[in-house]
Amino acid sequence: MSKTEEYSSVDLAIIQEILFERYSRVVRIEQGDAELHLDSKSKELTSCPAVYWEMENVGFVVFRLGKTSYRSQFFYDTSEQFNTGHGEFTNLAECVRMLLHFQAKHQAERNKIRSEIAAETLIDDSPTTH
Repeated sequence: MSKTEEYSSVDLAIIQEILFERYSRVVRIEQGDAELHLDSKSKELTSCPAVYWEMENVGFVVFRLGKTSYRSQFFYDTSEQFNTGHGEFTNLAECVRMLLHFQAKHQAERNKIRSEIAAETLIDDSPTTH
């Protein structure tokens, strides 16, 4: 199992700046490691540095795969995990911004579906007059 270099203080500052732009406040981020399959043809796991934060009951993770290679995902719980559909990014700022954009878009769709279900439930539950 190989190891990718950690996030630098500059990397962390970039993430913090983007999160401040999005949420208008300082967001607590945590650093850790994740073991990922970087090559779908190999069973080898690679230990990758990860940055994690949580906002509004959503978890966000950005994995550093190499010196200038990143992957990200967000999740609501273990059964609802999503990536950006982009694969790997070569720019950390772009990776974080795309992650936030994709999650906001997903959340809007999720809220719309919930509203439609609630409206249908209200219609189904309303008394009918004959």
